[in-house]
Amino acid sequence: MRRREHDDIPLDVLQFSSSDVAVIADIPVRTVQNWTDRGLADPYRARSEVRRGGGVARRYSLRDALRFYLMARLHRDLRIPLPQGIRICGSAFGDTFNPLKPGVLVLQKSTAVTVGFKWYRNEDELTEFLRHAPTASIVNAQLILRNVTEKAKQLLYGDEQDSSGVQRQG
Repeated sequence: MRRREHDDIPLDVLQFSSSDVAVIADIPVRTVQNWTDRGLADPYRARSEVRRGGGVARRYSLRDALRFYLMARLHRDLRIPLPQGIRICGSAFGDTFNPLKPGVLVLQKSTAVTVGFKWYRNEDELTEFLRHAPTASIVNAQLILRNVTEKAKQLLYGDEQDSSGVQRQG
């Protein structure tokens, strides 16, 4: 059986810092903090780790990193504001996201300020839709999962060797 790229990184374990997420999403740490404060992620949902300065360390999951990665591209490439981006990221990588069957999310501009979206789980449905309707953007969840997982593995494991003695390529 072929191993999936994300198998050794659990989707919901809080294991990344703000700076790790910034590296993964290719955004400044301050943006991670700002978007967290504004509701893109909840890094406090697990038991808190109190730091020496009295604050609580923010920790993020791979699912959070997927959302930041997508939000960064929605904001940069399509100028989608954060409130809409949060809805889109939640739809793409929310609780129902299945990393074994990532689909495609199609974004369509409804008006100047709203974006409609629909989730497609198979190519036949998507192909049929694309024949009849123009689209603004397509979110390829499988590609995003692969890109984020590769960066996360590099942060978590670097170039460590796995148990078979083969050097890992982050």
